[in-house]
Amino acid sequence: MQVQQYSRVLTLRSQKSRGRRTYREVPIPNELVDELAAAFDLITAPAGPPLIEGRPLWQHKSQAINRSTAYRWVKTVMRKAGIYGAQATCKGLRHGYCIHATQTGVQLHMLQKWMGHARMETTAIYATAIGKEEQEIAQRMWREEE
Repeated sequence: MQVQQYSRVLTLRSQKSRGRRTYREVPIPNELVDELAAAFDLITAPAGPPLIEGRPLWQHKSQAINRSTAYRWVKTVMRKAGIYGAQATCKGLRHGYCIHATQTGVQLHMLQKWMGHARMETTAIYATAIGKEEQEIAQRMWREEE
């Protein structure tokens, strides 16, 4: 994993590549970059931007943690934040991120890249409006120009 402080990008290695090393870059908010820089003592290399490269962000006793430990840690943080229910999972966070991105107008091709979806059809599922959201979209369509 790399935190690219100047470009405000997090570079992640895909877990679903089945042996291939594939990466995706996800833009992150300035505040998160600043928090990561403070928490992990990002060092500015003389020739380039500061990176966390080649060492795991999440570790315990100088060892990278496994997926089940990461899952338990995330669940603990979610409980402390008062997040409960079926969506209170790592997958639920990913799903919520995707829904929020589509609701705020992120273009589907960008979201596909950030989520690491191989097929646009997978990403397009998140663009399907239902319920209250669908009604709000319809109301915007019928509003008269002012």
